[in-house]
Amino acid sequence: MLKPQDILLVLKLQAVYEADGFDTPIAERAGSRRYPELSGSQIRGTPLSYLSVGRSIGISGSQAHASVKRAIESGLMSTDHRIYTHAVLETLFAVRRFFPAHLGTLTFGVPTSYGARPLSGHIVAGSEPLPVWPDSDGTVRGVAVTPIYKTAPMAAKMDAILYEYLALLDALRIGRAREINFARAEFARRIVPRRT
Repeated sequence: MLKPQDILLVLKLQAVYEADGFDTPIAERAGSRRYPELSGSQIRGTPLSYLSVGRSIGISGSQAHASVKRAIESGLMSTDHRIYTHAVLETLFAVRRFFPAHLGTLTFGVPTSYGARPLSGHIVAGSEPLPVWPDSDGTVRGVAVTPIYKTAPMAAKMDAILYEYLALLDALRIGRAREINFARAEFARRIVPRRT
């Protein structure tokens, strides 16, 4: 059974694929300027180690290994870490049912959902407070939203593409029809099969 950190890990790998234009072999990405943290020992012949991927999203190497194993067992990715596009989209579109977000009180934090890119450029927030992940370094006052996993805000701060994915994910988890429709369309546009 999938856990929230598995979704975070799959979105991190998808962010790496998107940053590389989908056609760079994994072996050529190790130590690249865009993802220098994703180099080291090997996962099944690739330079992406469980430890480095785990660190990039705030979990241990053993937790990353377990997440990859669950993602493979759930049909989200292959044993060579290729994302199964349709399965990932189906899972993301149902995330509201399995990993619902909880709204809290007003707090300072990091904007998410329609308060962050890419939705912030298309949806006007109005007078209501923006949704935010509570964060001691946050500068935006808004309504607290529980992230998909406790380390997601930290991981988002280190990776702009992952941040956008997580904001879209929160739109699916807490959004109204317009935000949900935009997030679905954006995920469908961005999560496409990798070229080999």
